[in-house]
Amino acid sequence: MGGVRPRRPRGDRLLPPRSFDIVGAVLSGVGLVLVVMGILAADNNIWLVIALLALGALVLWWFFRSVRAREASGREPLLSLRLFHNRTSNLGLVTQNIQWLLLMGTSFTVAAYLQVVRGYDAIQTGVIFTAATLGLLVTSLSAERLAGRHSQRTLVMTGFAVSVVGVVALVALAGSFSTAWAFVPGLLLVGLGLGVTLAVFGLGGLAAAVFLPRETGSSTGHTPRTTAPRTSA
Repeated sequence: MGGVRPRRPRGDRLLPPRSFDIVGAVLSGVGLVLVVMGILAADNNIWLVIALLALGALVLWWFFRSVRAREASGREPLLSLRLFHNRTSNLGLVTQNIQWLLLMGTSFTVAAYLQVVRGYDAIQTGVIFTAATLGLLVTSLSAERLAGRHSQRTLVMTGFAVSVVGVVALVALAGSFSTAWAFVPGLLLVGLGLGVTLAVFGLGGLAAAVFLPRETGSSTGHTPRTTAPRTSA
């Protein structure tokens, strides 16, 4: 038995070693840091904001130039520009950006309103947000069953519709009543809607289906799973 060697299935070829794009990583990191610093400086100095944003845009432009040059020379870049030529990938990126904008935007706005305007402390604010957490939990647990009965497109569109209704209910009820219970229906609906979209829609498996093996890692690295939460925050 010691002489028996496992047979590798046909077509299962090892990919050649991949070199890391250090220049691209540094340029993309510096560019994004400058853009974020420019946004944070909006309350202090408008000229500083313009300078930081312009410098960040210049560094990011340099990053994409380096990516294009690296691809032209046959080397693997940090982020392949070919990924953005895929319509399915672009739709996924936009969709999950909207999802995370709803989630992060609602969380930040409502939390700031509860603590600054209503005067609630952090614990009271967290208790009120339990409604959204409950909605996310319920729909996440039932996501597999829903996916077996409905198409992915139907679930995503339904989740968005429920979330929008939740935002409208949240604004209407919170503005009309002073009790903390007025936040519960809207937050619950927002949680239910986002729970469906976040649990059902994902680009991880999709990337493996529509990209080449060498592009799958890069595609999952730039997917909304990582990009959208950061831009939304």
